[in-house]
Amino acid sequence: MTTACGPQPDTIRLTIQNSGNQDTAVLLGYALGNGEVYLPREFIVEVTSGDGSQTEPLVFQRPLRLAGRIDNWIVPLPQQASFTLVLRAFDFIPLTTRSLPFKAEQLRVRLTGKTITNDLNPDLVGLRNWHVWTGEAASNTLDLRQCEH
Repeated sequence: MTTACGPQPDTIRLTIQNSGNQDTAVLLGYALGNGEVYLPREFIVEVTSGDGSQTEPLVFQRPLRLAGRIDNWIVPLPQQASFTLVLRAFDFIPLTTRSLPFKAEQLRVRLTGKTITNDLNPDLVGLRNWHVWTGEAASNTLDLRQCEH
């Protein structure tokens, strides 16, 4: 995974690449309303202070209420393919504190690859047969000072 400055202030680009020689897919989170909204549940964004003395994990801020259809957000990644998405800073909140106690100057993203669970909607049960990547991956460390527009 690689991170880069995003197209607008307070955004980053995250690219997930299948550098292997086997086709796979990655479970990234949930898709709501037949794909109208995507929630990246499996990411943890780690921000660090400029001197490296403080680090805080951030998680995606989930909606307070969910209604309607909820599916797994699965991205197919054929061998050597990549998928890029833009993450917005205000979509993530600190995991252990109420607000960030320092200015974030470095950022890294971690992804935990999980298997598809049995809680699928009936029309998607075939997804259980997909080859889904499992494991842990971390991006490069991005210096956020380079992203100031």
